[in-house]
Amino acid sequence: MLTSKTDSLAEYEYNVTTNEAVFSYVSLAIGCGVTDIVCSPKEAEFLRQATGWPEYMRLNTPGVRLASSSKDDQERVMTPGEALFKGADRLVIGRDLSRNREFKENLENILADIQAWEQK
Repeated sequence: MLTSKTDSLAEYEYNVTTNEAVFSYVSLAIGCGVTDIVCSPKEAEFLRQATGWPEYMRLNTPGVRLASSSKDDQERVMTPGEALFKGADRLVIGRDLSRNREFKENLENILADIQAWEQK
């Protein structure tokens, strides 16, 4: 499910909830032997708790933004720390890392967010 889709648009298009649509696609991928999927961080926790979820499956999550950042064109986003806390294995962070070309400062802010979540 694209991270730029709202839940209401996804539900309108698929005629089921976002989680149900994602689970259906992921079930097909598992049946084909896929070991990694890309999903919104909003679905990570749901998938981790799903019955029959294979432990080997890795979740790669785009739509990761710092709380202080613009969502830009993304709808279903989480902070880096929250995404990891909810079950993401790998974070896809582009805009918040390269924003203003301040890579070092941006990376420090991302790591600070993750550390703050680890301390909760």
